[in-house]
Amino acid sequence: MRTYRVPSNWRMIATSLTYRTPRNFGPNAYLNWKIRILDHNRKPLGYLDVPSLKKKWEAGEANPSDAVSAHMSRFNRSVTTNPYTVITADTPLADLERFLQDNIFALVTDYDRKFVLAVATGQDLEVRF
Repeated sequence: MRTYRVPSNWRMIATSLTYRTPRNFGPNAYLNWKIRILDHNRKPLGYLDVPSLKKKWEAGEANPSDAVSAHMSRFNRSVTTNPYTVITADTPLADLERFLQDNIFALVTDYDRKFVLAVATGQDLEVRF
């Protein structure tokens, strides 16, 4: 994973995530990236959608001087409207598939939810022949 520096006043760590597969990984694979935004304790806050940011840039709606927060998609942290679902390496694939029907991706954590071990997407569950 790549780590990107963001303005020090934001105190964030951005780590690149990608929805790549061996078939579509090439010179423009970065166009499919989601860049995860973490706080100083590595708690996920949201992500930057690179294709969306590229469109904003081309339309003149984004500038290099803009704050990261101006363009990031924030995770919904409301327990009442969006209860937290723990996804670990031992979560059954059927449960993961059900979770991914309503979510773009799943953060796979350890049992104590201290570390993000992986990111799972719907593409990860597709069978390719």
